[in-house]
Amino acid sequence: MNKKPSIEGDPATFPDSTERVDEAGESVTALVPRILEGLQITRYRLRRYVPKTGDEFDEEKAFSDVSGFRANVGAIGRSHDPRALVSLSSKVEVVGDTRHLPLLDFSNTRIPDLDISDVEEVLIGLGQRRGFILHSGRCFHYYGLDLLRESEWSELMMQSAEQPAIGERYIQRQLSRGASYLRQNTGPTRPCLPYVVKVLEG
Repeated sequence: MNKKPSIEGDPATFPDSTERVDEAGESVTALVPRILEGLQITRYRLRRYVPKTGDEFDEEKAFSDVSGFRANVGAIGRSHDPRALVSLSSKVEVVGDTRHLPLLDFSNTRIPDLDISDVEEVLIGLGQRRGFILHSGRCFHYYGLDLLRESEWSELMMQSAEQPAIGERYIQRQLSRGASYLRQNTGPTRPCLPYVVKVLEG
């Protein structure tokens, strides 16, 4: 898991987007605004948290300016606690509705030698065929491109809990919060900014 994975995949095209771009190797803070814009998301949420403290120090804010995503990550990330990190919520708003981005964290340490092909196999088994696999420096993250209704998101979470690479403990935390979250910045305990290693195109 400490070995930097090679980058795989071809360029991807978002719905309603005329520009074809190659995200392989891009950082999460470059990729996420493209996802939000491509899926015509009108409102998204960022959460400041301190790892390993439960939800005691959490603060969550909603934003509507996709173009200001990086600045918003920096603004909400300012804290007197140097351990503070910022994550993106799966719960987003589109015109007239609330949906979820499929966000998954393959952080279960029971599988220290998990690789990209293992992650892709799990995702296909969960019905996730369009999205991005990122490497966080410690594990893999997944951003899906097919927005989910609340019931669909809950079903994805329950199915994911049965996957050893994801794990029930992580999923139960997300269900209790009503959304899943993935990290958007760096900190003392998370020095690597997640970057794209594989594009899934269905």
